[in-house]
Amino acid sequence: MSGVALTTEQEQLRASFRDFVDDRVVPVARDIDSNNTWPSDLWHDIRKLGVTGVAFPPEVDGDGGSFLDFVLMIEELARGSAAVALLPAMNVLVASALMAHGSRSLQERYVPRLVRGEIKACWAFTEPATGSDPTAITTCAEKNGDEWVITGGKTFISHSSVADIAVVFCRTGERLTAIVVETDQAGYQAGPRCDLLGLRGADTGEVWLQAATAPLDNTVGDVGDGMAVLVAVESEAKVRGAAMCVGMARAALDASLTYGLQREHRGVPIAKKFPTVQALIADVHAQVESARWLTYRVASMRDSSLDPAADSDFVCMAATAKLVASQAGVRAASQAMQVHGAYGYVNESAISRIYRDVKAYEMIQGTVEIQRVIVARELLRRTRIA
Repeated sequence: MSGVALTTEQEQLRASFRDFVDDRVVPVARDIDSNNTWPSDLWHDIRKLGVTGVAFPPEVDGDGGSFLDFVLMIEELARGSAAVALLPAMNVLVASALMAHGSRSLQERYVPRLVRGEIKACWAFTEPATGSDPTAITTCAEKNGDEWVITGGKTFISHSSVADIAVVFCRTGERLTAIVVETDQAGYQAGPRCDLLGLRGADTGEVWLQAATAPLDNTVGDVGDGMAVLVAVESEAKVRGAAMCVGMARAALDASLTYGLQREHRGVPIAKKFPTVQALIADVHAQVESARWLTYRVASMRDSSLDPAADSDFVCMAATAKLVASQAGVRAASQAMQVHGAYGYVNESAISRIYRDVKAYEMIQGTVEIQRVIVARELLRRTRIA
C-alpha cells in the first residue's frame, strides 16, 4: 500500500470530531493543563461518541469500524488536548489485550463494558526500575487457593485513580503474568498523582498493591504469558501514540498560523512580512503531513492484517510511525514556538502546552532510541547479502 484514501464516511467522521473538539475540548484545554484535573465531563461525551468502541466488532458491543477510524478520532482529540485524547486509550488497550489473550470468561465479563465505556481501565506495567527492561519488574503474584495475591508498586500509570479495573503485570516465578485486578478493594490503592511537565489532566500516578486479590480466572492468557500480552497490543498503542503526535503537530501549525497573522510589525502581520517566519510555518506543515500520512498508512496496515502482533511488517512500520511522528511533533511544536517568540515561552500559551505534551512521546510508549533499534533489527533481518 503506497498511500491512504479516506472514504467519504471517514472524512465526515473527521469533520464531526473536528467540530466537537473546537466546541468542547479547545475551550477547556488550558484549564485541564493548569489544574491537572481529570476531565470527567469529557469522558462522558467521548463515551457517547463511541470512541472506545469504534474499532471493535458488534459481538462485543462495538461499532464494527476500523482501526483507522479510531486513529482519526484520536488525532482530532489530541489536536484539542493530549490529556483528552488519552481518555479512551486505556479502555481500548485493555479490551484489545483481552480480545487477543483473554479467556471467554474474561472477555464476557469485561470487554463489552470496556467497549461501551461503562468501566474505565488502566495498564499497570511500569515500575520505578523498569524503564524499557521488563525483567526488572518486582511486583509479584502468588497463588492462594483459587486466588492470586499481588504485592508491589507501579508508577506513571494513566487513569491510576479513576480506573475500575487494572491489568497488572506481575512476576510469577521467572516469567511475567498479566492479571486483571478490580480496583474497589482494600489491597489496591492509588498513590499520589505525578506532577508531570506535560500530559497534565491524564490522571497519571502511582498504584500500590498490598495483598490485592484476583481470581485465578482473571489471568490474561496462561501463567507466564505476560510478554505475549504486552506484545499483542504494543504496536497498536504505538500507532495511537503516533496519531496523538500528529494531532498535536496540527495544533502547533494552527497556533503558528493564527499568531503569525495576528502579530504585526509596523502594521503588517509577521507571517506576511518575514520570509523567516514563513519558512518556519512551511516546515511545521511539512512535519504534519509527513507524519500524518505515514500514521494513516500504518493504521490501514493494521486493518488488513490477520494477526498484527505476529505481522513483522506491521510491527516494523508501527515503530517507524511512532519514531517519525514523535520527532515530527516535537520539531513542529518547537518551530511553532519560535514563530511566537517570547510569547510562546509563557506557560499559559497554547504552544507551550503543546510542546510539553508532545515531548512526552519521545519517551513514552517506547523511546525513540528503542524504536530505532526495532526498525533497524527488522531491516537487517530482511537483508540478504549475495
